[in-house]
This record gives sequence, C-alpha cells and structure tokens, in this order.
Amino acid sequence: MSINFKNQITTQILSIRRTPLGKKIKKTKNKKFPVFASVAPGFSHSAFKEAKLKIPSLENLHITKGGVSFNSNFEDIIKANVLLGIPSKILLRLAKFRVFNFNTLENQVKKIPFEIFLFKNSKIKISASSRKSKLIHTKAIEEAMVKGIKQRLEINQPLESPNPTEIKIQIRISRDNAVISMDSSGEHLYKRGLKTLSCHAPIRENLAFAGLFNSGYNGSSMFFDPMCGSGTFSGEASIISSNTPPGIFRNFAFENWPLFDIELYKKIISEEKRKIIRKKETIFASDINYNNVLIAKKNFTNTEPGKNIRFFCSNFFDLKKQTSPGTIAINPPYGIRVEKEKNFLKKLRLKLRKDFYKFTLVLTIPKSFQDQYFTGKNFDCIPFVHGGIEMNLVIGKIE
Repeated sequence: MSINFKNQITTQILSIRRTPLGKKIKKTKNKKFPVFASVAPGFSHSAFKEAKLKIPSLENLHITKGGVSFNSNFEDIIKANVLLGIPSKILLRLAKFRVFNFNTLENQVKKIPFEIFLFKNSKIKISASSRKSKLIHTKAIEEAMVKGIKQRLEINQPLESPNPTEIKIQIRISRDNAVISMDSSGEHLYKRGLKTLSCHAPIRENLAFAGLFNSGYNGSSMFFDPMCGSGTFSGEASIISSNTPPGIFRNFAFENWPLFDIELYKKIISEEKRKIIRKKETIFASDINYNNVLIAKKNFTNTEPGKNIRFFCSNFFDLKKQTSPGTIAINPPYGIRVEKEKNFLKKLRLKLRKDFYKFTLVLTIPKSFQDQYFTGKNFDCIPFVHGGIEMNLVIGKIE
C-alpha cells in the first residue's frame, strides 16, 4: 500500500471529523477492545511474557486457549502487531452473543459498528466455523454475516476507499455461542517482510523467535546458526540483538481501516526506530550447502538487521572449538539428511559438548528421534507441530 493512498484516506477522515461518523471514529481510537493474540501450541506462556515485557500498558493480560488475551486501545493494537515476535495473528473481538437462527445472527451483526473498520467498497472475506451448534452450515453463516454487514454499512454511510482491499472477519460458533473478530494483522505475523527466498522445510520466524526468547538470548554474546538454511534463526537473532521490532518491515490489515491513524502509526514507528541498536558482527550463519548460504545472504544482506550477520559455507562438524560462551541455534535438515544418518544426533551431541561447551542451545528435532541427551532431563523441551511433524524445541545449557 502506498503512502499516497494512506494520505488520501486521512484527508477523507479529516473532512468528516465533525460528522457522526467522524466523531465515532475519534471516540473509538481510545476505546478498549478485547483482543486475542493467536499463538502456536506450546508458546502461550512465552507470548504472555513477551507481551507483558514489551507493552506494559495492556490491560487484563492473561493466557487463554490458543494464545493470550488482553484489553487495549487502537494504539496498543498497532504496537502488538509491530512489536511482538511470537504471535501469529492479532484479532479484535467485536462481539459475543448467543445465536440459534440466521435472523438473530443478522440482527446481531447489524449492531456492530463495521463502518469504522470497513469502507463502503471494501472486499469482505468471512471465515466461519461452527461446532455443536444449531447453525452448522458455514456457507450460510458467511452469507448471513455479509448481509448483516452490508445493511449496517448502508445505514451508516461509510467512506469509500480509492483502493479497496480485502478485509478478513472471523465468526466462530461453539455450542451456540458466536464470537466475531476483525483480523488486524492480515498476513500471518511470522511473515516479517524480510525473507523473499526459502529453502526446504524452514522453521517459521515466530517459532524461531520464541526459541531464542525462551533461551534468554539478547545479543550480548556471539550467536551461531550452523545449519542456517534460508537464515531464519540468524535473521530472528539479528532482530533481537539490534532491538528491531519484528513487524517494522511489513504492512498490516489495520492500515486499510477507516479507524487507521497514519500520524499515530508514523509516531510509533519513529519512536521504535530510535530504539534500534547498531551492532557489530556477532551472528555467524553457515551451511554445508553453498546454495543455502547464497539464499540466506540474498534474504538479509541488504537489510538493516542483516548487517551484523556473517555468512559463510561450512560443515557444522568442521567448525572450530569456541572458548567464549554464546548461543547456538540448530534446525537440522531432518527431512533429508538426518533420516539417512542414524547416528546424526549422537554426532551432534558429541560435537556440541566438545566444541560448544557451556553454550546455550536452541534445537528443533522430531519427537520420533530418540536420544537420551536431548530430553527433558537435560533441557527444557517445548512440543510443537511443524509441517505436520510433531517436534520438540530443545532449549538449555550444553554441559
């Protein structure tokens, strides 16, 4: 989305500021919304700690099924999208009600102030799910939602966008309880806007971030990513070490709302950019596959966080012994190489204890791979699912 488009919308909003819609938009900016940050299974506690640390103004922050919930105004909704590295989506809870038939659904939808989230010509995409409820036909639920929204917009005469975009709205019905949410993020938040190329089975950025966050990594010591692939772990390490907001390089769905305040957004981004630390080269990313190294370099060489990453081609087992402690993160190519090499985990254990002793380890391995060392006896193990494979995120001190 271009800045010109955003400025056009801002001009429109200024022109209606004394109208009922303009007053409603102004009033809503300070309203506290119930918000849900969806998180990959196993990482809700990590997401809670991160949100509490980075946005202390969040109210009623608590862990809930599938993520964390809190109350926040529009400013903190922006910050949640820009600053938090672990969540997948930031959803605004617009309404919650009991529903037994489609007439009730339409009438309840008409009560929601969609004119502050949607333009007259916005492309509406409804995502519906239903379980153990009287309304079970998701297509009919979506149609009823669209009908109710359009009736609401016709009555309240919303703005028209010069560049209409798709706006995603969720409705989840469980045991006849409906919850309607606006997707403020757009694309999943693990899509940072940095990487354009990927290798086979890369770990998602928010999971890599969660692993580093749980390990206590803060950029004060050296970092090794010796099976870097497309550079996910080293990219997230560079974001953490330089105090760069994970979402600063991308766009969000909330930028397409009439509620969006471009000046507030610019202010938040400007303040966060001033907190970025320019670091010297402390992150070392390598891979045995030269093509992977080239891909990783292309992803990060021309980015600000990538300036403190050194890329080189090397077999992990040929790396020299390290005398100063640091952090090492490994996402092995378990789909290709590890399955063929049955003693891989034994070799990995011996190499780590010999040459990376006292380092903090962040390792992803399939649950099906058995090794007495990489277990809950010696490390913290967080279960998660990646590409349909049940995995463990192994975190702790190499001893």
